[in-house]
Amino acid sequence: MLAADLRRELDNLWTKFWAGGLPNPLIAIDQINLLLFLRRLQDVDAQQDARASGRKDEHTSIFAGKAEKCRWAWWSNLPADQMYAHVQQEVVPWMRGLAEGADEATKNLVRDANLLIPSPGLLAETVATIDRLKIGDRNVDVQGDLYEYLLRHLQMAGQLGQFRTPRHIIRAIVEMVDPKLGETVIDPACGTAGFLIAAHQHVLAAGTSSQFLKYDEFGTPEQLLGDLYNDKQWTVLRDPPLTGYDIDSQMARIATMNLILHGVSQPKIQYANALGKDFSHAERARVILANPPFAGSIDKDEISADFKTNTKKTELLFLELFLDLLEPGGRAGVIVPDSVLFSAQKAHVVLRKRLLEKNTLHAVISLPPGTFKPYTNSSCGVLLFQKGGSTQTIWMYYVRADGYSLDDKREPIGENDLPDLVTKWPKREESERSFNVSLEQIEEWDYDLSVETYAPFEMPALPYRERDSAQRAAAEAASALATRLKKLDLDGDGS
Repeated sequence: MLAADLRRELDNLWTKFWAGGLPNPLIAIDQINLLLFLRRLQDVDAQQDARASGRKDEHTSIFAGKAEKCRWAWWSNLPADQMYAHVQQEVVPWMRGLAEGADEATKNLVRDANLLIPSPGLLAETVATIDRLKIGDRNVDVQGDLYEYLLRHLQMAGQLGQFRTPRHIIRAIVEMVDPKLGETVIDPACGTAGFLIAAHQHVLAAGTSSQFLKYDEFGTPEQLLGDLYNDKQWTVLRDPPLTGYDIDSQMARIATMNLILHGVSQPKIQYANALGKDFSHAERARVILANPPFAGSIDKDEISADFKTNTKKTELLFLELFLDLLEPGGRAGVIVPDSVLFSAQKAHVVLRKRLLEKNTLHAVISLPPGTFKPYTNSSCGVLLFQKGGSTQTIWMYYVRADGYSLDDKREPIGENDLPDLVTKWPKREESERSFNVSLEQIEEWDYDLSVETYAPFEMPALPYRERDSAQRAAAEAASALATRLKKLDLDGDGS
């Protein structure tokens, strides 16, 4: 849990950004990222120098020569006006030059970097705050908590909330998919890298003795020592096979820094359009965890020829991409809008049929219709599936409450079905919230996968879940006819 004094520092900084003419939270965090990277460069350089000295080796500083004036300690105490001019004219151009020949993580952090803080005073305040936070001196848990606290401002910002999936939802999905040490985990629409970080923490927690493992107020595991892993396993943990892609360069920077501050030293975040022509659909993921953009559309000329589904809807294209990227036997836990589950449009039905007949759909989970407030009231669900095989039975679960109020405030409440969901998942237990549905039932309803269609208990009548009345009437008639024909065939001679 982040200490109150650190939260106050970040809240004060955020207030100053807002009052100082930079209210867009994505740009604000991007600017903090830029400064965190510059401070980190100095800290890493000092660590490398100390290690080289201990080994009696030579160390060539990244700040050698003229770059000495780009060192944080050189310019961070200048008067505000001088600092602003120096960072804008000297430091940022030098920083962008580091991209040449650098690793992907460094390229993400310096690509297109610009000083967008609008005033010298605000820059000086931000630099002073970063110095007071002493991020480089803190352990991984506190570094990660600091950054997560910053990122909550994305969740509170209406127009930018789509970039931030609630962390308690992410953790539940990751627990159910259960990524293992060394498994390749990919998120093709990674945003702030929440799924990748949760996967890394899940693997670390699996190798940490129970007497060390703790959880913060939001259920995030801490003190992830990984003491049960041997040296060979730690070699994998130091460079975990986690890969994320995002179409926005600012988000790639945020995701990269988020992973670094959570202990992943060389994040594999790539700036790429996962639906575009240049993105490979080759099978390379053992695990996929994702919450792709809802209800979007892409220009037909930009769509990769590898897609077989005739659609421009991004939520459908991403689902097909997940199936393509998974290795045979690979597992996925992904969030989709409800329309993917029930729409009678041809592309939706064809894709659901492929998911069921050529793969194993294990579970469909209905999330509460306020999970993604305050920025959207869209209803959505979770699909848990495995590549290959064929579906025989699907476990369905209705999450009535997720531990937070379902209004715009999303304040903690007592009711929370997520622990029950995770507990019942391994044995696919049936209860007042969960049940199993056969493939035959699904086929009768034209591959409708919405939980409310089959629920043996009452679910709330929500307007955005209602089908077109003609569509539902047709489906009910088709189901009744299929049942009648089966009965006639059993009663008759089979002709």
